[in-house]
Amino acid sequence: MKAKHVVVTLVYNGAKYIERCLKSVLQQTFRPFGYVIVDDASTDKTPEIIQEYLPKLEGIGIETLHIRNQKNVDGLVNFVMVHREILKDSPETIIAQLDGDDWLYDENSLSTFFSGEYWGPDVGFVWSQHINHTGKLGCSKPLPSDVKSFQDPASSLVKFSNTWIFSHLHGWRVGVFNHVPDSKLMFRTEYFRFPVDRVMIIPMLELLGVNRIRFIPKVLYVYYANHPNSSAKRLGIDYVRRSLLYLSRLPVLDEGGKLW
Repeated sequence: MKAKHVVVTLVYNGAKYIERCLKSVLQQTFRPFGYVIVDDASTDKTPEIIQEYLPKLEGIGIETLHIRNQKNVDGLVNFVMVHREILKDSPETIIAQLDGDDWLYDENSLSTFFSGEYWGPDVGFVWSQHINHTGKLGCSKPLPSDVKSFQDPASSLVKFSNTWIFSHLHGWRVGVFNHVPDSKLMFRTEYFRFPVDRVMIIPMLELLGVNRIRFIPKVLYVYYANHPNSSAKRLGIDYVRRSLLYLSRLPVLDEGGKLW
């Protein structure tokens, strides 16, 4: 994929929601950008809906790639594949994560998110404000002023990431993700199946440090909180508790130098 700005959507059995997501991408004023859609072995009409929209997206100049898994592997395996196979030679490329049951707030969401106002040459991670599907303001916030480093376990990222302050819309440079070792992405012998966002974000922020991240206070994203097929619901509370405990005990990564 040649695009320097890429939206990535993962979806599983999202036939009731994916069209709303695709329409929000279709209406964006920002150009050019790429769009990678990974269907994680859906058994409903999700693949057919995606196929219906691909010509519409390509017809207005959006470079698209639709991947359909033969079996369900959950989110993190798919993100690893997108970064380390499809985009492995594009470390400076900026990713924006758009989940298949959510949608972009308005037609200018990507123009704002990908703006050079936030993505300076030294910036590797950006996040914005959102609302949920009922219109309630989301939990995204600027980095707390008392956090001076992600290297201090006493004020560790895990401690305040429980408030999900780095929530949607968020994105990062491919090279940052590809510097994260598998030891930070794996729950014992397999990639974490939940909580995928936090598993990805924590080590990237540890590598970047507090000076190479930016917050956008504008609402750019709508989060749908009631999806019955969420990984947390499918995996069960016991898996969620065990994975969060394991995640909290992983060693902090040293702040990195050149990451892209």
